[in-house]
Amino acid sequence: MRFSRNCGKQLACLSAALCVLYGATEPALAAGAAPAPSASAPASAAAPASTARAASEREQAPKAALPNYGVALGAPYDDASFWCDAAGEELLGTAEDVARLNEELRARQPSLAVLSELPRAASRAQLRRWIEGAAPEREEWYAPTEPLSEAAYRAVLENCALSELPLRSPLRYGVTVRRADLRHLPTSEAWLDTPGDVHYDSLQATAVDPAEPLAVWSESRDGRFLFVSTRYYRGWLAKETVAFTTREKWLAYAQPQDFLVVTQSRYEAPAAAGRQLYQLGSRIPLVQQGGTQLARLPQRAPDGSLEELLLPLPYREDGSAGAGGEGTALHRGNLPYTANNLRRSAFACLGDVYGWGGQDESVDCSAFVADVYRTVGIELPRDADEQEVAFGMGQELFAGAGSTSAVGRQGAFLLRHDEGAEPQPISTVLDELSPAERTQALLAAPPASLLFRPDHVMLVLGSDAGKTYIIHSLSGCWEKTEEGLKRRRIRRVLVSDAYFLTSTGGRNLDACTSIGSFSATAR
Repeated sequence: MRFSRNCGKQLACLSAALCVLYGATEPALAAGAAPAPSASAPASAAAPASTARAASEREQAPKAALPNYGVALGAPYDDASFWCDAAGEELLGTAEDVARLNEELRARQPSLAVLSELPRAASRAQLRRWIEGAAPEREEWYAPTEPLSEAAYRAVLENCALSELPLRSPLRYGVTVRRADLRHLPTSEAWLDTPGDVHYDSLQATAVDPAEPLAVWSESRDGRFLFVSTRYYRGWLAKETVAFTTREKWLAYAQPQDFLVVTQSRYEAPAAAGRQLYQLGSRIPLVQQGGTQLARLPQRAPDGSLEELLLPLPYREDGSAGAGGEGTALHRGNLPYTANNLRRSAFACLGDVYGWGGQDESVDCSAFVADVYRTVGIELPRDADEQEVAFGMGQELFAGAGSTSAVGRQGAFLLRHDEGAEPQPISTVLDELSPAERTQALLAAPPASLLFRPDHVMLVLGSDAGKTYIIHSLSGCWEKTEEGLKRRRIRRVLVSDAYFLTSTGGRNLDACTSIGSFSATAR
């Protein structure tokens, strides 16, 4: 079976890590140990060992008082209001512009799917390729502390039931009824690169929120898992997390005409709906009854079919990703596409636990930026390498008429939004730029641009006093000590500058490959 690790999760953000903390004065910490708090902030709990511990940690560590993680910056940079200004409220694109951007992104990155346009059936050969493409090649894994046996490995492969696929598999329509783990293989068992390191499960592809439409193609041999297509991934979901329905009702989830968007890091549905967990960027379809907008909260009937709990939920329609107060976790429709709304959405996750592939009820680096952009309706690929391709990395670059381009050989990064222009995905390739040119290109980057390196993706907040600052979900880093470089876990969404040192002694920016932006070109 064929498997390609990706820099959004798998190559990882484990090595997102390869940063040396400039100016760090804390003593070295053992890998996996909790960092020491700063003098001005309370200590947080140690890195969680389970979802329950992750939830407890979130409650114990107020986002406004983060421990000092070495690269993390405090006031004023860790406050969304510092970055939001009048210019940031300018509309960067209409709903029509966003729809066109999504079409362009799908054209550049085939992993993005329009589920309603999928064929009504898949051939045996096609489905086999999909299942094999989702599965990892054999590696030296631990399950969880002892080496994975060959027999256990083969048993899971056989559970894919490839030999039992029919000539044609009809598409079945499903909807997730709770947040669920999408797996590379049909098993809930964790396969770990490091013994006992449960936060980094190599079989974890991503997490899927409730109310997500699914194209269901096949079932595992043991009947416990379904092989599905989501809007940006294929893999295996536990059957108990999926409810089946008709195409007509499914389209209310795949193509909702009216919906709520989660604009905080997490939203818990009422107890009547089973306290479903929705995270930033999730959509909850609405239906009108008697002049009232009711949320469709999907439930699974005993026979596996879809039932809907229709409830009125508090929401806003003010076009802002504000924080605090009843109803502010939900906004009717996408947020307007503005720099400030993207910044506010990013800050909603500040201090959240890093979650490899959606583990620990949280986000890794690429899921974080994808969720932020989804609040304004822009659908990015799931993984960082695919995100970079979608922005045009490696494509011929251009500058719009009347615009000013950044210094450097690539010279295609637009510095301003031209009046009457449509936003376009633009990539500024950094590979052949000098350090000074890289600095200038990043200073020119519009707010909410994405900064890519081979193992990480970061969201640009803006610049202050000649320095550019970023917000990102960071797994870990390295720091300088008297004994040399020491690795330490961070596992947080935090604000830092873009120039922290890498393990090679260079700047993070000098290891980056491109900047992705939705800049405007002349019509």
